[in-house]
Formats: sequence, C-alpha cells, structure tokens
Amino acid sequence: MDLRDVVQAARDQAFGVGRTEKGHRVFSSPDPGYSPVYFSGTPSDQRSIKNLISKLRQSGLVWPWAGRIKK
Repeated sequence: MDLRDVVQAARDQAFGVGRTEKGHRVFSSPDPGYSPVYFSGTPSDQRSIKNLISKLRQSGLVWPWAGRIKK
C-alpha cells in the first residue's frame, strides 16, 4: 500500500485530489459537509498513510477499496 493507491481510491470515489502551493496533497470529499483532508507532500512517519486513510474514512472514503485488488 502506498500513496498512489490511496489517491486512486479517492478519485474512484469522486473525491477531489489536488496539491497546495507548498506541495501538500488535499483531498476534498464529495459530501460538502466534510472539511478537506491535507497530507504532507513528503511523509516522514511510517504511519502517515494509515493516518491519512483513517481521516479519509471519517470523510466517507470506503477502505479497503475493491479496485486495489489485482487479479
């Protein structure tokens, strides 16, 4: 699992995925009731992607994402 998997899952589920001027990723939920989720452009903690997934799940992301299963 890496950031590319999370970005692809978010895009498949209609999340907006972009970058800030300083290189951070920003994920916008399709439900306007949720605040955007920001993620560092260069994660320094080994748990950072898991923490990102946790925050995105609170914003409506379905994880584990069925599209990531490769046959």
